[in-house]
Amino acid sequence: MVAISLAVFSVNSLWLHARLINVASQVSPPLVAEIPVLEAKLENVTQQVEMAQLHAASRIGSQAEQVDILIYPSEPDFDRLIAFFDIFREYSEGSDVLQNFSSIDIGDALDHKSSVVYPISLKFNAHTEGMNIFFPLVRLAGLLTIGDALSSDERALLLYRTEQENPAGIVALEQFFSTDLMQYAKDSHSHEQRLLRSFSSDSFLSAFHGIVKSSLLKEAKMIFGGEFGAMFSRHSLWPLPLLSLGEVTLRTGGSPGWNKVDVELLLYTRHVGE
Repeated sequence: MVAISLAVFSVNSLWLHARLINVASQVSPPLVAEIPVLEAKLENVTQQVEMAQLHAASRIGSQAEQVDILIYPSEPDFDRLIAFFDIFREYSEGSDVLQNFSSIDIGDALDHKSSVVYPISLKFNAHTEGMNIFFPLVRLAGLLTIGDALSSDERALLLYRTEQENPAGIVALEQFFSTDLMQYAKDSHSHEQRLLRSFSSDSFLSAFHGIVKSSLLKEAKMIFGGEFGAMFSRHSLWPLPLLSLGEVTLRTGGSPGWNKVDVELLLYTRHVGE
């Protein structure tokens, strides 16, 4: 909605500008030449606003449904959670960076504000590279779109740069934010280039590439951009349920670079009626 509002503001600004030039042309004939250019821009931005409205209408219901059923449901889907860990175990043991997974222990439900929280405990051995997969994966759990994977400051910076360079580009930016995170991870270059076609300044490009390299987008590409992401898609395990880290205990393993990891994860569900 913020994206659409800003785009509508751009339309109104261009319309007013065209009107002022039309009036001024009565005493300044050279300005008449600018009117067709502004009218073309006005038509282009108007079409972008209409596309944004259709885009939002077609996506909101689908994404809301995924959140309600898969990410933050009213009842936990333990079968799907266990399938997630099974696929993760299969992939990670094959890559020889995570080994010896224990069975999963699901604790009793606990009330936490507007949520019901289930403690999930497991143990495994992890190489440093394995921990650089497991813990970012937990941070990605519960996210659905590119916008979800960015902090409020990161989104605000891109919005600011857009307003400075090309306000009409807010439509492309909103579409980028609402892109499914898994789809982005599988083909990040195409999604990024689709956005960057609307921008050319060094300030926007620098801010954008800096955010991609420092945010969760980098970890999403690393984890889901290859065979692991393909396995998730084949088993319909995306998006992941909302998880967070509880207690973590690390002990030195038997070989250099290896650790014994005891971890408690927290699985969130909604209170009925929330």
